[in-house]
Amino acid sequence: MAKASRYAPLLLLAVLLAPPVAAYADESGAPSQRAILLSLKDAMGGTSGNYFVPNTPVAIQFAFGLGGPPSKTIPNSDGTFLISACRYHSCQEKAAVVADKSGKVRTAALIHFACHFTAPRQIECAHEPGLTIFSLVSKPSEIDIAAMRGWAKQYGVSDAGDLITVGNAK
Repeated sequence: MAKASRYAPLLLLAVLLAPPVAAYADESGAPSQRAILLSLKDAMGGTSGNYFVPNTPVAIQFAFGLGGPPSKTIPNSDGTFLISACRYHSCQEKAAVVADKSGKVRTAALIHFACHFTAPRQIECAHEPGLTIFSLVSKPSEIDIAAMRGWAKQYGVSDAGDLITVGNAK
């Protein structure tokens, strides 16, 4: 696992350069992207993965995935929101979160082409997209998981995906 401090400047830069609050927040009361990214950083700590970029903190990869054009924010009946966007200049890669009005993320997902290093400075990625769902609470919500699978299915990703409960889940 990579040290979080090594990537702290990148995450700070991603948060500071995030699209304006209006990109997600609207009359529905949806949270800002900044609040969502900070919630992801707090929950995931320095956890790294091989999703958009090999061996990079997952919170940074979510910053990439939520950094492109946003999709329509969907309010849920429990007061949370399904918020998603695609990766800037790589819209086949996407990120989604279920968050409350304050931006606290409960569940998050990535549509990605799993990437890994094959040699120094060479990256190879899968040819088919995959789905990875992250539960940021200790007991994953079946409703949230179904929502994430439905979200992925609308983009042609029909596999059930991997479910990961994040170490800092409360």
